Amino acid sequence: MARNGCDNPRERDPDLAAARAAATDPQAFGAIYERHVGRIYAYAIQRLHDPDLAEDATAATFSRALAAIGRFQPRQSGRTATPPTVGGWLLTIARNVVIDIAQERRDVVALDIDDYTALLASKEPGPARQAEVNDDRRRIFDAVRRLSATQRHIVVLRFQGWTSPEIAELLGMSPGAVRVAQHRAFLKLREMLDPATVTPTTEERQHG
Repeated sequence: MARNGCDNPRERDPDLAAARAAATDPQAFGAIYERHVGRIYAYAIQRLHDPDLAEDATAATFSRALAAIGRFQPRQSGRTATPPTVGGWLLTIARNVVIDIAQERRDVVALDIDDYTALLASKEPGPARQAEVNDDRRRIFDAVRRLSATQRHIVVLRFQGWTSPEIAELLGMSPGAVRVAQHRAFLKLREMLDPATVTPTTEERQHG
């Protein structure tokens, strides 16, 4: 049962009105661009690890999206059994753009989640005043690497600001399944990063 209409993906997606308007007025696409450009760039830099290529991928993503905006329709059924959001649609386009760039340029390797988290975790420490921040960053990404593959994807995408419905569209999951996996992932991260905050089980208390 919907609560205040928020469980209806069509009502929840803040970009649908702009998408409909952009189908006949390209200037309306600017609102979609402003809302998502930072997240698309974050995704591209995560996959390509090259600022120039990430900028190219971001530009290509929005160019393709603008060209196809008239054909965007929130489906009644599909891979996720829920209508896709505009953000999830953009994220899927960005993934395809990254793949195209990696295929066109042999010197480019699109990093998967494992490579990306390993790369961030292995960064050399910065100035002394940043040592604590860098250590926290390494601890977090070391912990992320110990999650399951699906949980790693979800956590990294959530760090970038993507919502559950958007991630669901990219990964071919339902939004509910994404939320469950995310909840379990953050519980595991909490346990790995701060075991003292985890409530012991009944068995653990009996043997404590």
